[in-house]
Amino acid sequence: MEFLEYIDESNHRSGIYAIFNDRNGKLYIGSAVDLRVRMRRHIWQLKNGNHHNYHLQNAVGKYGINSFLFCVIEYCEPEKLIERENYWFTQFDFKDQLYNSCPAAGSALGIKRSEETCRKLSKANKGRTFSEEIRKQNSERNKGKIIPEETRRKISEASKGKTFSEETRKKLSEAAKRRKYSEDYCKKISERNKGFKHSEESRRKMSEKRKGKKHSEDTMQKFFKSVHQIDKITGEVLATFNSIKEASQVLGLKSSGGISEVCQGKRHTSGGYRWQYA
Repeated sequence: MEFLEYIDESNHRSGIYAIFNDRNGKLYIGSAVDLRVRMRRHIWQLKNGNHHNYHLQNAVGKYGINSFLFCVIEYCEPEKLIERENYWFTQFDFKDQLYNSCPAAGSALGIKRSEETCRKLSKANKGRTFSEEIRKQNSERNKGKIIPEETRRKISEASKGKTFSEETRKKLSEAAKRRKYSEDYCKKISERNKGFKHSEESRRKMSEKRKGKKHSEDTMQKFFKSVHQIDKITGEVLATFNSIKEASQVLGLKSSGGISEVCQGKRHTSGGYRWQYA
């Protein structure tokens, strides 16, 4: 197969690429909006032994990274990437010539991973962190992105009936406690939720979910714990309330959750004030 050219550090164009093994002729086909960024990500993952495609990762382990060439198959507009990638899949024998795991671009349909494979993937991703540059690129790429209604429906259907183990729920809770939101972010969320009303169906479901629910002793103590209302500029204590609920009622806040989050260090202000357990 003839390639247009090799991918270099200056290539920021979009198109279809191949990771070609010059030792046995097999290749991995993919598409990218930015070929240079995608190439660097593949190389980093392969060198660190945590590439998502274990066929390709095993081949690099066997032949060495220098046996692989990163080449351009064709250039195309971003909106044509999936269509053209699927076309190139049809030009090869999937099992004998390609390292790809999925039979179609952007799809994992038909792929069944063993328990051992799932365990290895989970282990490889534990503790994985992205650099500030990668996180910024991902953020910019997703800005203004709208998920189609059909995709949202599928995600919703896939999540129905899904339950987390007690251990997973505990981990999620601990992670949420450590998370701190900027004042600007909290303001945006507040503005976005103004005037929002739950549908009758949603309210009914939430009501059903709360029936019979009992709060822990620790949670009950927090509800009835005195709180200080503090001026966010001067730091002066303006008032002390017997409970978070009382404070939210006096200030006319829709929910007491904001005050609770400030007291726990999860946000900076609620209702225009800082809050602290007395």
